[in-house]
Amino acid sequence: MTAPKAQRRAVTGWPEATWRFFERRAAAGVLLVTFALVAGVLAVQCTNQPAIPTAARPAAQLCLSGPIQASKQFALVQGYITYTYGSKIWAVDPNQPANRISLGPSNGMTPITWSRDGSRLLLMELRNAGTAQQEKDLCVLNGDGSQTRLTSDGRSREASFSPDGTEVVFSRLADHGLYLVDANGGVPRMIAKSSGYVGSPTWLPDGSRIAYTVYREFGPNGSTFEIWTLNPDGTDPRQLVDLGQCGGGGCSGGLAWSPDGSTLVFHSFATPVGAAELNQIYIVRADGSRLHRVNDDGFQPSWSPDGSRIAFLRFYGFAELSLYTMARDGSDVRQVEGVFIQPSSLAWNPVG
Repeated sequence: MTAPKAQRRAVTGWPEATWRFFERRAAAGVLLVTFALVAGVLAVQCTNQPAIPTAARPAAQLCLSGPIQASKQFALVQGYITYTYGSKIWAVDPNQPANRISLGPSNGMTPITWSRDGSRLLLMELRNAGTAQQEKDLCVLNGDGSQTRLTSDGRSREASFSPDGTEVVFSRLADHGLYLVDANGGVPRMIAKSSGYVGSPTWLPDGSRIAYTVYREFGPNGSTFEIWTLNPDGTDPRQLVDLGQCGGGGCSGGLAWSPDGSTLVFHSFATPVGAAELNQIYIVRADGSRLHRVNDDGFQPSWSPDGSRIAFLRFYGFAELSLYTMARDGSDVRQVEGVFIQPSSLAWNPVG
């Protein structure tokens, strides 16, 4: 069952104005591709860009309150899928859904990715969801139970760890930039800037490149969406694949490299005239070849530790999201019974 748009606004955390824009474009019969962060225009300038301005809130603020025994819990959730539901952060064994462990109170946080060794969990804090005042910040929950707030100005978006877990790359809505920040905290530094929006950065497992989305509006071929890669220092941007026309800024996202670095998975969203909404998952090889769709009803993909399966979300009922896994070719779709997720984010622990 497809959720009404009002409930989808609450689940995704998008502002009302963004949803109204999408709905107007869809009503006009324009192809709509969504479920990602708004991304930017093509030309990326890579120079010594300024750091993020001084944060409005104190960086020393804890991400999660209350007692947290992350060291013990992290060892128990290797190979588990982490998510937020209700007031807690949870981890579930996708092969035995009855095995679920709470990592503690969520305090508005939701997991977005693990470090490669499973010792750190990157969290996104969402405030004022579904309003024009929506804010997002990043925080790291460490394996020893300590916490590190990475941003606090409310303008951070999608992010991922470097392969060695020492840095985090993230996009920032306000200035159309890609940033790096030390995973132990510090001043974020801009590595690339666009005249539009960029989003969904994800680090290649060998550390050599970062993939990200690019939204180009009102170009010679209309508004289009693309996936690009660049070096971690922001140099040598290259187009990986052109996804074609796009009905709005939030068209594709959820980029994630397979553990062996051979394949990139992501989601797109389309609303043809008179058709049901379609959340679709695609994969493409690291060289940009063999782009193809593997699923017609899913989003927010995440790889299993061995790269053989992909976890994803589907809307269930009016507002909740259900969890599924499938083989990397889209076959053997299985629901993780009894697991519901809100908001729309998950992270598969890569150890296990």
